Amino acid sequence: MFLQRDYSKTKMQLLLNYCFGHSMSSLLLCPVTNAILINHCSERKDSNHGCGIHGSGPNAEYQWATNPKWDTKTSKWLNKTLEELEMAQDWRLLSMEIVATRDIEAGEEVSR
Repeated sequence: MFLQRDYSKTKMQLLLNYCFGHSMSSLLLCPVTNAILINHCSERKDSNHGCGIHGSGPNAEYQWATNPKWDTKTSKWLNKTLEELEMAQDWRLLSMEIVATRDIEAGEEVSR
């Protein structure tokens, strides 16, 4: 006999782990691309393992998109209110880029 478990809270928490938010805002941004799969690299002193090659720490970070060749919308929407964002008729308003913060060695995973 198998017991059926309710995983709905676990699934929601897993989703939230990959979203961007702030305690002073009700806006929550959840990426819809595989960019969410970047590893998290903690710099906490209590961490038992180094991150990156030789424990050199994170090698990338997210930033608002800055390339007008592929993203023409982000700069227009960054100063909009939550109400204006909610009323938008477009499915993609804001984009983020992943940029290297140091050299990334061959074979090293991208981490933030």
